[in-house]
Amino acid sequence: MAYGVKVLNVDNRVILDSSENRPILIKARPSGIGTANVSSSPNTNLSGGPTFAGLGNLSPALSFNDLIFVRRTASGFVSEDGGYSTSGRAIYASGGGSLTWFEAKALSASSISNHDSGYGLNVYDGSGTAAANLLFSTNAGNSLEVVAIGTFALPGSAHYIDVPIVDQTVPHYILITSTFRFRFIVPAITEIGQQASDIEQFRGYEYIYSSSNLTKIRIWNAIIDRGRAYQSSDSYTAAPDVQAAYVIVKLRS
Repeated sequence: MAYGVKVLNVDNRVILDSSENRPILIKARPSGIGTANVSSSPNTNLSGGPTFAGLGNLSPALSFNDLIFVRRTASGFVSEDGGYSTSGRAIYASGGGSLTWFEAKALSASSISNHDSGYGLNVYDGSGTAAANLLFSTNAGNSLEVVAIGTFALPGSAHYIDVPIVDQTVPHYILITSTFRFRFIVPAITEIGQQASDIEQFRGYEYIYSSSNLTKIRIWNAIIDRGRAYQSSDSYTAAPDVQAAYVIVKLRS
């Protein structure tokens, strides 16, 4: 390439090639960080957690295809709520703490207006030093750093994997798009000898804190038989393999 920067790893694979002009993910809205309350009793059939469309009353309203990143402030589960019964999208979150969130969008380097302020690395195409000439820049405000990425098609009998968190005091957000949680409860009918059933399918995240430090985020893909009187503890079976992505990020300014 005539102008730019290329970084290779020890296996001679490209880590960064500025000539490709790949988009940068940034926090798009709201202007700050959005907040939502956690439902005090989310474990019903239709939990009806905080709705996406109601988060900040944005216009246009958040849609199914928007990239929404969510963070729990305390230990517990979080995913989209497949049991929500109205037209809005909803968040399922087990009790405790609160939720913060933002929407992310892709931004090309040539769209970064404040590239020449502060400190960082700018790579130009050789035609000038205006924003339109940028091939790569580290100076995008509210950019996202990917901490972990993979799919929910998880191996092994535990039906989850753990992602250790290195920067335990830094807020970490998960991509809630592509997650799913639905709980189906059928009460017992003693007259016909029918036992109760309580089945939950969960494809999502579990935040695990130690005091105020986030030690790990657990990635779940399981069908959970929570049972009733006929069993003493929950039992777990494999959920269908899906290629939907899990993503964990932290914000960079």
